[in-house]
Amino acid sequence: MVTLKARRPVRWAGCLILSIASVIGQVPATIAQSPSPSPSPSPESSSPPAAAGEGALVSLPEDAPVGPLLEASGQPSAASVAHGLRVELWLSSPTADTGGWVQAVVRTTNVSKRDAWLWPGECDQSGTRVTADLRQVVSNGESQAGNAEAFKSLVTSASHAFREEFVAWAGGEPATAWGAVALAECTIQPKPHRLASGQSREERFLWYPATALTTAHAALALPPGEVSVGVSVPVLRPRAEVPASIDSRRARRARRTVEVAGPIQVPGSSSTSPTIPGLVDQALLDPGFRTWVDADSDRDTWRGVEVFAWSADAPPEDGQFADIDAGARPFLVTMTLVLWDAGRSSARDGSILLDGLTGEVVATDVGQPPATVETPSVLASPSTTPAGS
Repeated sequence: MVTLKARRPVRWAGCLILSIASVIGQVPATIAQSPSPSPSPSPESSSPPAAAGEGALVSLPEDAPVGPLLEASGQPSAASVAHGLRVELWLSSPTADTGGWVQAVVRTTNVSKRDAWLWPGECDQSGTRVTADLRQVVSNGESQAGNAEAFKSLVTSASHAFREEFVAWAGGEPATAWGAVALAECTIQPKPHRLASGQSREERFLWYPATALTTAHAALALPPGEVSVGVSVPVLRPRAEVPASIDSRRARRARRTVEVAGPIQVPGSSSTSPTIPGLVDQALLDPGFRTWVDADSDRDTWRGVEVFAWSADAPPEDGQFADIDAGARPFLVTMTLVLWDAGRSSARDGSILLDGLTGEVVATDVGQPPATVETPSVLASPSTTPAGS
């Protein structure tokens, strides 16, 4: 889950990084933050990246039109038949134009002679997922190793840098699809949904094609290229016994997935667009922040990572960078690696503030990492699976 920290929080369909909190292991209800010294402005990078320019900024989702309601008629963008189901995908346009919403309609039809049982999602909602695979347009950047690779993997995985999810949409204003209001605590026991022979179910989804880094006052264009839009519909294996609970081992063994994918072109921006992996690479070039990341080679002290996005209109209002003069930069990003102190009763963090358009380091705030921790087996080391895999 990614959450924006700004004056006016906004979360929108599929393009979430508004903030990242990727926590490793169990976190106590109360975490005391160790005091840290005041942040210090960082010297200019010896090899700053090419500036993206404000041409990479695009309109906010709240200002973008959805367009006419997409009708699921004519030739679908993609279709597949498996496990007694035919799944068809319609997209509102073959091009994901900058500054506009992409609509998707998924029709699932039972083409078998017996009932099909669709696997449910959270809170007994539909289990159908529609995702945009961004690996062809978002570069993984520089190859990292050791702790740097682990840190980069945590940030890119938690921020969905390479895969963004369409949000289920019931029509109406797009604000209803941004997921700004979390579901209330759900007490419903999810159960498979019956789809009779010959019956169809249509579902609508929305995606705002922009890079995952966004603020309450700015959004960034995706790099140009082809994006694969994938649909997955989970279903019980034909002839399988309908389980009383989807959490049972028998139910999980009987689960199958029907998948289909279609391409969509992203024109992108005439200006170089920043990416999450590229910004992580720039953060790791800073000697002080890199020392903080590399301090614990076994990563036993790692609690998690945080990333926040800001703008000149919504600068940091509290925390270690509240008093930093970032000038008129329209887009700012902070990255933090949180480490446990000995005993895990408190935590401390090392943070870096970047210009999100150029990658320039504006300021850093890092202290002395803890030397040891107790019972390191309590926390699992973060995965070092290469980002984008």
